[in-house]
Amino acid sequence: MILTDLDETRKAESYGISNFLIGLGFIPTGIIGGYLTEEINYIFPFILSFTGIIFLIWYLLKYFDEEK
Repeated sequence: MILTDLDETRKAESYGISNFLIGLGFIPTGIIGGYLTEEINYIFPFILSFTGIIFLIWYLLKYFDEEK
């Protein structure tokens, strides 16, 4: 989101709305992690996170390579 073209009031409002939505997105992560811990295994959320990090690194290297 580009906030430089807005005046101070609109900039603060847009920044607050975007932070609210980001914070709202973090709420289900604890619930999902707790569910996976209870239903599968306590180590499974860590394995899933590690796999996601490896996938993210691969994705960033593949599509956002600066030398291309």
